[in-house]
Amino acid sequence: MKKVLTAEAADAANEKAEQTEPVNVARREASFTVAQLRPDARALFGVSQSTYDGATDGIAPDKTFTVNAMREHINKWLKEVH
Repeated sequence: MKKVLTAEAADAANEKAEQTEPVNVARREASFTVAQLRPDARALFGVSQSTYDGATDGIAPDKTFTVNAMREHINKWLKEVH
């Protein structure tokens, strides 16, 4: 025997759905290769390309990072060398 959804039950379900908090969906950050980020090092990270080269020395040029992850990497590297 099939269950029949009454109009009252459907209204109650719709009302409950409208009261439900929206799910917080995290946005995925874009990733770029080390080589792609280099030309914009000054604008993105506030460092020269030569400083960027030092901070990324030993990292494969095709390895990907988000801008924020690379910024954190560069800032950590700067603290280590100063």
